Amino acid sequence: PALYPDVSVIHVHEADIYGNCRIRGIMIADDDLARASRKLIITCERLVPNDEIRRDPTATRIPYFLVDAVCETPYGAYPGNMAYEYFSDEEHLKEWLAAEEDQETFKGFMQKYIYGCRDHYEYIALNGGLPRMIELRRKELMIHKEVANG
Repeated sequence: PALYPDVSVIHVHEADIYGNCRIRGIMIADDDLARASRKLIITCERLVPNDEIRRDPTATRIPYFLVDAVCETPYGAYPGNMAYEYFSDEEHLKEWLAAEEDQETFKGFMQKYIYGCRDHYEYIALNGGLPRMIELRRKELMIHKEVANG
């Protein structure tokens, strides 16, 4: 039988305050998930004015009437990747996978990176903060440091 989640969270590139969402690149199951969910929370890299959405309505991939809440959350897909924004943090993901091998190690990992963090920004700070995010952005956009620095 089909799945109908009670609540889903989808991270997008841009959204307005009403929940009209733009997603750049390939959508795997976001469209299906948005339509199947009883409640949908959108997190977005950037909150944009509704006028911006209205300038190009064909770019809206998830319409407002499917959305129950919108939260601006820069780097909200971290440690995963966000197409055209930042690459996944492979080092941190390897640390995560290694921690899962042992129950006590994993409990410590979760306490440090999840339960012990005040918010997502503290989590990012623990993993290198803005300098790390800039490095991951360069990697996603394939920009070498020499080019970026002039």
